[in-house]
Amino acid sequence: QTNLPAWAEEFRRIFRAGTVSQYILYGSLFDLVPYRHQDQQKYAPLKEFLANVLFSPFEVVLTYNRSSGLKAIRGEEVLVKYQQARKDWGLITGQQAAILPRDTMAALELMDGFMRYSRSAKDPIRAALIIDFAEYLVPRSDPAQVSDRASEILIRLMDWASDPAWVGAQHLIVMCTETLNNLSRNLVENSYSSKLQIKLPDAAECQAYLDYLT
Repeated sequence: QTNLPAWAEEFRRIFRAGTVSQYILYGSLFDLVPYRHQDQQKYAPLKEFLANVLFSPFEVVLTYNRSSGLKAIRGEEVLVKYQQARKDWGLITGQQAAILPRDTMAALELMDGFMRYSRSAKDPIRAALIIDFAEYLVPRSDPAQVSDRASEILIRLMDWASDPAWVGAQHLIVMCTETLNNLSRNLVENSYSSKLQIKLPDAAECQAYLDYLT
């Protein structure tokens, strides 16, 4: 039995309802996440909490940011198998298959293909993508000043959000940003995504953490 913070319980409730596959987490992203598991108090960084607690049933959990590129937290062997299949089909070279992309469009293209591949597998693969610092991929700006590349990224993310196949196959994408004010309004106002705030810890939560440390 695991007791989760309020925002995580809401995340789980929405996901189980089967209506949304895209989530925007904002607020206090760099604090440890408190939760109880088997009557033991635990704390974990957000990404670790998402991968190992909230997304524990998922076979594949990936992360992406513009600095480190695409990384596999769990299920790397599944991604390697997919890359090998792409190589066998002649879609990529052996060198490309060995390295996960850092470029945003290349990473999103790989994810799009992988999600399609995982849905067609004999045993469908549940997969999650966590995007850190999402405001640097799709920043808030005047539509007239948005570059073609930024528009392509935005369209891909919004297309994923509105695609019912993502929900049906238990695929999800999580975008993390400290404030919604820095993120594209199209994403923030998109009715196909769920916005969940991670609030700063209150005095009681801070005291509980100090008690945990001592």
